[in-house]
Amino acid sequence: MLTALIDYESGNLHSALKAFEKISSENSLGSVTVTNDPEIISNADEALSLWSSVIDYNMTNDEYPEDAEETCNAYYDALILLKESNCTTDLEYLSSEDIEDLRLNQCDIQ
Repeated sequence: MLTALIDYESGNLHSALKAFEKISSENSLGSVTVTNDPEIISNADEALSLWSSVIDYNMTNDEYPEDAEETCNAYYDALILLKESNCTTDLEYLSSEDIEDLRLNQCDIQ
């Protein structure tokens, strides 16, 4: 089994990778990789994106980090990649148009 952490170049995924590798190893869940390669993401058994850290930062600090808008757009790019892949996702209820609407509403960060 391969789990792909989607790297949308918004920050350091090293800690997340180490945590997922530990959990995966302890539970014989296969390998974990950080990638933005659509082919690897398409062939992975699971793919994850870590946009929630930006939302958590906003909730804690009542502001967004400097690169939040770029991170948001990269996140939605990753969702489109997931939607077009063969990975197991929970995105079946969203169309590509829905994802683009969400991007327009959520990535206009001032």
